[in-house]
Amino acid sequence: MRAQNDRVQFRALALGGGSLWVLGDALDRRLWQLDPRTGALLSTTQLDFPPRSIVFLADRVWITDPLNDQVVALDARTHAVRARIHVCRGAAGIAATVRSLWVACSLDGAVDRIDPARRRVVQTLHVGGRPSEAAAGAGTVWVTSDAA
Repeated sequence: MRAQNDRVQFRALALGGGSLWVLGDALDRRLWQLDPRTGALLSTTQLDFPPRSIVFLADRVWITDPLNDQVVALDARTHAVRARIHVCRGAAGIAATVRSLWVACSLDGAVDRIDPARRRVVQTLHVGGRPSEAAAGAGTVWVTSDAA
């Protein structure tokens, strides 16, 4: 079975928990779970917010919601919302390290670090400009930013 959406494009994707997770956009607020080997559709979840970016960490799918300035954690098995964490304004890109989530916030020129176990922001770094994407690996977090 092939995943379909109502819009022209998918928004973002992530691998984790044995699945490929694909986000719709602000007009098609769905999350698709696919088998990464075959592309078979495993599930579709309707979201109650406009999704922006996604990452997988600790049996959770973490999705940024720029409209409400939050990160929403969904249980990877049940797809139930497990947390809504308020972050800096303009939640955009999200990345994961072993013990942290990193959220680029384009309106505040900042990056928030979330402790996923405590489900709260534990650090805010002001980087200037308009940070939009984040990536993590090898002990480093990288953020793209447009000039202010």
